Amino acid sequence: MGRSPLREIAVVHTERTTMTLRDEAEVTVEVADDVVALHPGRGGGPSFREIEVELVEGDDAVLERFAAVLLTSAGGGRPDPTPKLVRVLGVVPAAEPLSSRPKTVAALVAGAIGLATEQLLAHDPLIRLDAAAEDIHKARVATRRLRSDLKTLEPWCDAFRVEGLRQELRWLGELLGNVRDADVLPLTIATRAEQLADVDRDAVAIILARLAEDRRRALAVLRDVMGSARYLGLIADLERLAQQPPLRPEVDPELAASKVGRRGLAHAVGRVRKRIERLPADAGLEPLHEIRKAAKRARYAAELTSVLSRGRTDDAADRLADLQDQLGAMQDAVTAHQWLVGQRWPDADWQVAFTAGRLAQSFAADMAVAPTGWRRTWHRATDKHASRWYR
Repeated sequence: MGRSPLREIAVVHTERTTMTLRDEAEVTVEVADDVVALHPGRGGGPSFREIEVELVEGDDAVLERFAAVLLTSAGGGRPDPTPKLVRVLGVVPAAEPLSSRPKTVAALVAGAIGLATEQLLAHDPLIRLDAAAEDIHKARVATRRLRSDLKTLEPWCDAFRVEGLRQELRWLGELLGNVRDADVLPLTIATRAEQLADVDRDAVAIILARLAEDRRRALAVLRDVMGSARYLGLIADLERLAQQPPLRPEVDPELAASKVGRRGLAHAVGRVRKRIERLPADAGLEPLHEIRKAAKRARYAAELTSVLSRGRTDDAADRLADLQDQLGAMQDAVTAHQWLVGQRWPDADWQVAFTAGRLAQSFAADMAVAPTGWRRTWHRATDKHASRWYR
């Protein structure tokens, strides 16, 4: 599908009337009254009326109040976010693959792959057009989560096909990560610069401008890749494997998903436990970073099995997320330090190099302080209450 030529399948014709509403506090809401139909001369499509409400000033509570008034006036009902084109084509949007409880291992694997595919496809056009930081972040999370889920489900999946898919997801995740780092780093560095006395603001501006240029270059590479056969092949593989889950030949596709989920989650948590038990007393950053990565995989496993356990793994997921955050508190400092010391600052502008050095030294001081309290969080993540479903 991704390699097929583009062709016109529908033309949506919209007649819009807009009005602005205000309350006593001068909170503003814009209401758009749309009459939508296929373009004249293209029969067979539905026509309908759609009212959109958009907040201009105020908070979400105000928007909800205005929407409630409109719904009451229309005779009740609930807001419907279905896009116009979906209505015109008469397509029923698919439910999220894991929104219902999968009964079999085949359904569980297919659901995990399908959900990640939907998330990637949802953010694909937005990255191509606007590339907002949130779209980059969510697409990157989709690649990371699926890589983790495939590792959790590894005992039941075909090793060759799954490992190849994980490598391709890693490749895409790194490209997304290059843009994501350039989104996060400016805020990290700018915030730290505000905390330093007598910092050269002009030099900080030059440093931040280089980060903006890094983002432009990383985004250009990402967008170029998204038009490549490799990227389209990855999307096609994801779509195919969501329909034909890559199970091992000897695995019964009707094997109970709950049994698979329990074993997978227990194994993921066990990996964290082993790393903690082997942690030396004078452990540096790297062993703690490995524990953090294992905790993230266990957290994803707990979230994957939430629908199987009817929410009984949610506490474990939340506490593992806390553990991940505590161990990763210094990760922003590590990333910022590595970027600052890895740059080739112009010799002629010593003030920029000096300011970058001050910032790097400040982040290095953060890296020298080991995180505390994380062992207590680990015990809470694996106590009898949090682990009752998979023990």
